[in-house]
Amino acid sequence: MFFPFLGVIITKLHYGIPFDYSVVKIKLSRYYLYAILIPFIITFISICFALIFFKDTKLSLSFSGLSKLGLSGSSTPYTLSQLGLLFLKSIILGSTINAFFALGEETGWRSFLVTELQPSMNKYKMIITIGFIWGLWHIPLILAGSNYPNYPITGSFLMVIFCILTNPIYIFLLRSKSIIPGAIFHGMINALSSISIGMIEGQNVLTVGNLGIAGLTGILLFDIVLYFASREKKK
Repeated sequence: MFFPFLGVIITKLHYGIPFDYSVVKIKLSRYYLYAILIPFIITFISICFALIFFKDTKLSLSFSGLSKLGLSGSSTPYTLSQLGLLFLKSIILGSTINAFFALGEETGWRSFLVTELQPSMNKYKMIITIGFIWGLWHIPLILAGSNYPNYPITGSFLMVIFCILTNPIYIFLLRSKSIIPGAIFHGMINALSSISIGMIEGQNVLTVGNLGIAGLTGILLFDIVLYFASREKKK
C-alpha cells in the first residue's frame, strides 16, 4: 500500500514539487465520523441487496459465507453481543492499523493526483480518472487471487468499477482538508469487506459483499444520494 506514497515522494523530489504536510494533519471534524459510518451503511445496503435480489441467499450469523474466501465461519451463530464486539473490533482495526496502511494509497490517489488533475479537469472527469487509475493499480493483486478468488478476470473488472464508484466518497471526505478521514474510510471498508461476504450464505464473491454486485449497487445508490445532497446544500 505504500508504493503510491513512494511514487509521490520520488516524483516530487524529481520535479521539485513542494510537499504539503497539512494534508496529513489530524483536524477533528464531522468527516471523521462519516468515515466510520459510511462503510457500515454500505455494508448494510450490500447485505440487504444480496438477500433481496439474488436467489438462494440467506443471512448467516455464523458467517458461513466466508467459505467463498476459503475461510471457515463459526460453529454456532453469533449472539447480538458478539456481533457488537465484532463491529467494535472492525472500527478499532479499520480506523487505526488499516487506516495507517491506507495512508500510503491516499497520499497518491487523493492527495497528489487530486492536486495535479484538479486544475485541468472538471470534478466528475477527475473522479472517474483517478478511480480508473486506482482500479488498474489493483489488477495485479486481483490476478494473484486477492479479493475475488477464482475470478481473476471478472474480479479485475469489478475492482475497477468499485474504485470508480467509491472515489466520489473519498473526494467528499477531502472537504476535511485532510486525507486522514479518507484513510479511515479506506481502512473501514477493508475491515468490513469479509463481514459483508461472511453474513451471506450462497452465491459468490462476484455477486455478494461490498466488492460484489450487491455492494457496487449500494455504493452507486449512496453516490446518487451524496450528489443530490451536495447540490441541495449549494442552493
